[in-house]
Amino acid sequence: MLFIWGTLAAEPLHIFVSYINELVSFVLGKFGLSADSGAGNTVLIVVLELLTILLMKISGTFLWKFIPLAVNVISLGVFLIRTAMDNVYDLKSGIALCSLAFVTGIIYLTRKKAINLWYSDLFVFMLPVYLLTGLVFEPLASINGVTSKIFYIASHHDGSLVSHYDKTFGIPGIVWGLFIAVLCALPVIYYSFGRKDIRND
Repeated sequence: MLFIWGTLAAEPLHIFVSYINELVSFVLGKFGLSADSGAGNTVLIVVLELLTILLMKISGTFLWKFIPLAVNVISLGVFLIRTAMDNVYDLKSGIALCSLAFVTGIIYLTRKKAINLWYSDLFVFMLPVYLLTGLVFEPLASINGVTSKIFYIASHHDGSLVSHYDKTFGIPGIVWGLFIAVLCALPVIYYSFGRKDIRND
């Protein structure tokens, strides 16, 4: 997941995460908070981390096989509702989401557990990879043109998740990003080990 996140192959997952971001921004707006603020940014990180933990726990049960299907249904549902309400068709997003649905269908039809487990994990780890990119790789990629090529994973990202923390207590944003990334990684590592027995039945 980490290696394909900065490519067009992961565009359908980028769209799904963007829908989550928009939902968080909408809810924050109801409370008079801006998503483009330190508080709003912190809420977004917490929400994505909680969703990651939820997906990790689900992936340790018999429901793991339905994770790709759920993401497909939610993404296409939101896309169709927005298209109908705004009366504007986003061709790029439509093609990306339909391609994802097609690939998901093909993989389900293979009935190969190993392939389906691997495919399901792409959806489970999309949020941790998004967080890691925004917290670490995006700040590194923005240093200069050389680092932007090295950290190509950030090329399709929404932006840095640490810009609001830069120089807080005199600490650079990238240091905050590394610290938060480590905190976010701990539950992922914990639940990764805890789900093996169930998935191997």
